[in-house]
Amino acid sequence: MKTFVAAVLLLSCSAAASAETLSLKEAQRRAGGESPTALAGEAAADAARAGVDGANAQFLPQLNISETYLRTDDPVAVFGGKLQQGKFGAADFALPSLNNPSPINHWITRFEVNQPIFRSGSDWAKRRAAVEMFHARTHLTAFEKTGAKLAATRLYYAAAALSRQMAALNDGIGRLRRLESSYELAEAKTSASTTSHLVARSVRLSLEAMLTRSDGERKKALRDLNALMGQDPRTPLVLSDPLPAVRAPEPRRDLGPRGAREDIRASASGKEAARANKDAALRRWGPEIRAFGAYNLFTGNFQDSETSYEAGFRLDWSVFDWGRHGDIRRAKAEARRAEELHRGAELQGVADLENAREGLSSAVAAYRTLSNASKTADEGLNVAAQRYQEGTLPLMDYAQAVQNWVEMRLQLVDGHLAAAQASAEYDFQRGDL
Repeated sequence: MKTFVAAVLLLSCSAAASAETLSLKEAQRRAGGESPTALAGEAAADAARAGVDGANAQFLPQLNISETYLRTDDPVAVFGGKLQQGKFGAADFALPSLNNPSPINHWITRFEVNQPIFRSGSDWAKRRAAVEMFHARTHLTAFEKTGAKLAATRLYYAAAALSRQMAALNDGIGRLRRLESSYELAEAKTSASTTSHLVARSVRLSLEAMLTRSDGERKKALRDLNALMGQDPRTPLVLSDPLPAVRAPEPRRDLGPRGAREDIRASASGKEAARANKDAALRRWGPEIRAFGAYNLFTGNFQDSETSYEAGFRLDWSVFDWGRHGDIRRAKAEARRAEELHRGAELQGVADLENAREGLSSAVAAYRTLSNASKTADEGLNVAAQRYQEGTLPLMDYAQAVQNWVEMRLQLVDGHLAAAQASAEYDFQRGDL
């Protein structure tokens, strides 16, 4: 048995030695920069940035290369093809050759450069929409990273609080074990002392069950924290920071202007992007002008070839298109939707900040009450211990005093955890996390 216990202790020490020591700031940094959520947000921001590059490309020249093969006996195509190949001769003017020519092979290699000059201003509006969408995605990515930091903070605090509760439970279990030992050493056992002993034992067993449950919850919180940081959930962790000191919220004047939160800024950029898309849809009714230049290579049998060039301007003007009416209606509806979403985000942001402030105030008030109750429980336990030593308090009553003391310590830790998490939420809403 001793060998087994020694082996367990050795394994425990080895696991503790290999565990990673993690501070709160490091957990926040990893969650906000190395987690899958953060990396996915950065990829989305890169995609939005590429959208801006694509919108800018609409103003740059375009080079197109085409290769066409044609075998035909169409009189017009044969006539033109021989001219392009430089093979048209006097015999081709004969009426039978003009009306019923022999088929020819015609290869056309074309290099064409197009330069947009004016497209009703829709390209500028589309570019503005792409820029605003990039801003929206950037703000949303920042918000998601901060949300990941908040989640890491909550898990860190939960694991730290559970460790404190486990320490309180172990303290109470140790006291009850010593009570049971004193009963075992007693020479004259009565029915009353036996009853007290059984009550004390039941209390200890219930505390041990709570200890097992708390240990499971702590391990779960650490696994979730590992996953949030983007590492193997089974990585052993040792938390170096305790729960922070309980602090009251700052005065109400710190509400500040609307839109301080990154998701609200994202909705503002989304609203501007929707407006730009509506503007682009309205401008699509105008003309489009582009300059072009082309170089053609005409080949028949690959032994010789002729060339030609083209240069000029092209004006396109779509006078009417039923589909564009639908595009405009949809763009207007999307603009209204984006505006209402932003207004709702602003209002919810104010409500969230006020709720966080009130939640922190309530948590601090509750913690102060629990702190007073815990001090009273400490005094009660000291009195109970003294009376038990004097022989004026039954073991059963002393065990219940220990149980009450442990429960108050657990509630105090719960109150401290609630205040710490409320403080983190308050900082998150103010943009200070």
